[in-house]
Amino acid sequence: MKKYKENFLHSHLYNNIERFTVVILMFLFTGGIALDIVGWKKASIVIGLLIFIYKGKPLQLILKDRWLFSTLLLCIFSTTWSVNFDQTVESLYALLSTTLLGLFIAWRYTVSEIFKLTAISLGLAAFVSLVFVYILPTYGVDINGNWKGSFLHKNILGQYMILGCFSLLLLTSQTKRHKLKISTMLLVGLLMLFKSESTSAYVIFLLVLALSIFIRVLRVNKKFLVTIAMIIPMLVATLLIGLIKNAEFIANLFGKDLTFTGRTTLWQLIINKIKENLLLGYGYDAFWWNINEYSYVWNVLTWQPSHTHNGYLELLLNIGLIGSLIFFIGFFKNFLKTLSVYIKYGTNEGVWLIGFLLILLIINITEVNFLQKNSLFWIIYVASVLSLRFKGMKTSVEGFILKNIIAVASISDYKALENNYRNGNKGYINEMEQKGLVFWINKGVEVEVLAEQKDLILIKDKYSNKSGYIKRKYLYIN
Repeated sequence: MKKYKENFLHSHLYNNIERFTVVILMFLFTGGIALDIVGWKKASIVIGLLIFIYKGKPLQLILKDRWLFSTLLLCIFSTTWSVNFDQTVESLYALLSTTLLGLFIAWRYTVSEIFKLTAISLGLAAFVSLVFVYILPTYGVDINGNWKGSFLHKNILGQYMILGCFSLLLLTSQTKRHKLKISTMLLVGLLMLFKSESTSAYVIFLLVLALSIFIRVLRVNKKFLVTIAMIIPMLVATLLIGLIKNAEFIANLFGKDLTFTGRTTLWQLIINKIKENLLLGYGYDAFWWNINEYSYVWNVLTWQPSHTHNGYLELLLNIGLIGSLIFFIGFFKNFLKTLSVYIKYGTNEGVWLIGFLLILLIINITEVNFLQKNSLFWIIYVASVLSLRFKGMKTSVEGFILKNIIAVASISDYKALENNYRNGNKGYINEMEQKGLVFWINKGVEVEVLAEQKDLILIKDKYSNKSGYIKRKYLYIN
């Protein structure tokens, strides 16, 4: 017994240290001054050590998504046609290091845990940014008085606070432990989002919140939800094309100056350059490091961009039409898989992952986050979709049932069942059982825990393979 306790304490301590390390690494890869101080190469050494501890096993997860694997392979092969070989090699080192952290997180954590890690790391980023605003205002506030915290630009702060506030809001709604701390993080995140004065961040945050509520409502009508989900990519594509063609009008609508409307000319110039190397692009992260290529853009503009301010165009610039198609086929397959899991279980984790993928689709209209080195967005994408494929939407724990109980397929039906069961209405229970909405689980049956929703737990009967919600008190977790 003593040895068991010692092993438990050792394991518990190690897991906490590991989780703390992961949170700090995720915080660092939001970018800005924190990553500059530590250095991404030093951070990559820590990532390598984490992979080494598990004897390289996390690396095999990359094969779980052949489209993601193929995209990374194409980036590597792009060194053969890159317009700046040295820069592509260095950027690939950073991209692969960033991807490795995503692989490690996918290996060690479930989607539910990744959701919480994201909320905590971005809550930390919000607090650090607030400190920068008040302690180091020369860095934390730009020349126009907009808050940018520890980030390089107010728009970067805005886009991370979209994801941070969305994650913290969902976490606040489902957790009972540390509710005050999480709520405080959410309030700080909302303050940073508001003070960044990023109009696009406001719009995207409200849009994703509305869509999250929308998919909850539509879950009862699965066919309609799938139809809407299939339309979303087309809407994003239409929005992207409309923005490129009418950026100046939209900018004036929101009262923006030429720093935004200048993107219209930039995108037109970039499209011209994309046409020159349409199929394969210029090599990963090579275009902006070759003066013969980017001078075409700089000579026309009155400012000097270092990227396209559009993730879709940047992807075409880097790996061409072939690479972009490979990436987006994989992306939308992951989106549909996430949607199917959400329809099946209806958990907060499913809402979070759908929301994250939507945020990624939308923010790349004006920023660059697809396949991006040293980017938390890329880490979370790799981690969440691979964890979903590797582990499913579950918490990786098992247990057994403490008494004969009824499991309910939907949370919305649980209260109705409980009331009828208490009143002895066997007819209602039999009717639900015939419809497949409830099923009995006997005492002592081993189950797999898939997700938690406040005081209800979604479990899967290992023998019947059926899934349903039960009260937490009826389950003993191993």
